[in-house]
Amino acid sequence: MHMANHVPAVVTAFNIVEFLSKSEWKSSSMTQISEMLNLNKSTCFRVLKTLESLGYIKFDDLTKQYSLGYRFVVIGERAKQMNTYISAVSTILEKIAHPEITFVIVKRTSDNFLAYVAKQEPTLPIRLQFSGDMFPIPYGALGKCFLSYLPKDEQVSILEKQQINGVLPQYTTRTNTSLAQLQNELETIRSTGFAESDMEYIDTISSIACPILDENGEIILGLGAYILSHYKPLIDTDSVKKLLKSTAEEISEAIIGLEIY
Repeated sequence: MHMANHVPAVVTAFNIVEFLSKSEWKSSSMTQISEMLNLNKSTCFRVLKTLESLGYIKFDDLTKQYSLGYRFVVIGERAKQMNTYISAVSTILEKIAHPEITFVIVKRTSDNFLAYVAKQEPTLPIRLQFSGDMFPIPYGALGKCFLSYLPKDEQVSILEKQQINGVLPQYTTRTNTSLAQLQNELETIRSTGFAESDMEYIDTISSIACPILDENGEIILGLGAYILSHYKPLIDTDSVKKLLKSTAEEISEAIIGLEIY
């Protein structure tokens, strides 16, 4: 593993956590931890006390042993919920498998990217190549769809950060770099409930997207259909839109039921 950019104290903390997560070492003394992990005792003590103060490790005054703390109960429950959530949406996607279409679900990240959380490949041996696991709002059908459902102040903030000398970046020859045109398009997307992109972000992919909303009508996820451009003339886009809408509603109900956003 390349360690050049790693912070030693953070690596040590996670090594200790992983060590204490093993059943045979779930309660261990500082000496045991430092010796088994080949740590300097002073460093080990400081890291243990820091983790203890944050609630990630607890210390038993009677046995003088450390074990995982209460915060991992919260983290574990959240991880379990997230796995349930991903499993639920993946199961729903499986039901709409299509010969030529890749269906994806994306979630907004804290830095205004969209990250893929689930994907259903076509039933034919067609595989799309994505440039990474995330892409920036507001590009492609999913990016424009997500942006259109955000509050106006958030739209303005995101678009201001994307502009270079007053225009939006150009990813393909079909990318719309006009801010005014994009803003008009966002209004149309919001009124129709669908966004479309014809090779605007990736020059071999056309896409259609719709929002997955919570009970307040706010966007929580995006559902998209990716189509290789040379297959697009063979696809009934109206049927795809109907399928996306009904699937989005089903996913919305499933997520609201799990209370996971």
